[in-house]
Amino acid sequence: PLQQVPQQEINESFDHAFLLFITSSVNSREVYSSLNSIRKLLSNATTKESSDDRYRRVRLSNPKIKSAIIDMPGGLDIMLSCGFELAEQEKDEDGKAETFLVYPADRITPDWISLALQQMKNYADNKMENV
Repeated sequence: PLQQVPQQEINESFDHAFLLFITSSVNSREVYSSLNSIRKLLSNATTKESSDDRYRRVRLSNPKIKSAIIDMPGGLDIMLSCGFELAEQEKDEDGKAETFLVYPADRITPDWISLALQQMKNYADNKMENV
């Protein structure tokens, strides 16, 4: 069956990333799980208290994050298009850098983020209904 393409244009970079995401994987459960993770991270970053770093920092070496965002084509692009930035931070004594996605505390959340969150939810829910 043909993939259902989102009807509503939200933001050019988000639309492109979302289209890449939904057309690159045939595994409905992976898409559903990844979209739910992305939605939760984005929602937390944009609605929780901005002074709490744990809602605005995502460690990319985390296995769950890696499979939900990094390993899914378009996943990282969705996060970046929604305002997250890549940042490296040095570890303790070994000096190895670790990469994070960070949503800056002073970032003004774009008006279209709520539409993007809803579109991801609608697509994920529809994907699971058709499994």
